[in-house]
Amino acid sequence: MIQKIYKEFNISSSHKLDLPYESKCNRLHGHNYKIEVSIGGIVDSNFMIMDFTILSKIVKYFDHKDLNDLMVLDRFYELEVQPTAEMLVIRIAKDILEWHLVQKEKTIKGLQIRAWETGSCYADVFIQEKEFPEFLQSYVTNLEILPMFHAGGIIDPQDMVKIKDEIAAKSGDHIIESK
Repeated sequence: MIQKIYKEFNISSSHKLDLPYESKCNRLHGHNYKIEVSIGGIVDSNFMIMDFTILSKIVKYFDHKDLNDLMVLDRFYELEVQPTAEMLVIRIAKDILEWHLVQKEKTIKGLQIRAWETGSCYADVFIQEKEFPEFLQSYVTNLEILPMFHAGGIIDPQDMVKIKDEIAAKSGDHIIESK
């Protein structure tokens, strides 16, 4: 039986875009984001899909921060992305799934993250379990060099190898090693 948990967060973050056209977003500014997280899955031995306290730590990591400093998704290839609402939901989803991969009991079967940038516009992402390995490999190719970015600092750096191995095993792909 699949169950669902849901939590809303309010965070304030700044960002500055680098768009190739004139836009007020090219100047440093901030938003009071409403973040909605919905996670479907099965309960673990503690009768939870995911502890709300851990979920809160992951999302609150972005509160009162400059998103330009947090949107490096892959430092090995220096994949810096625009700190848009679209990329904020990707980053939160990535952090939740990286937490999920180091858990003994795999409870998450799907998740949806929605970031309301204003009262009338949002970006969201929906990812099903079968898409987890491909999704994570799209954004992180060398997990051993990203411990400071993983799940708002919740994942122990020693678990990075375990994450890397699990993604590689599920996807059948080789993940680039650091030199």
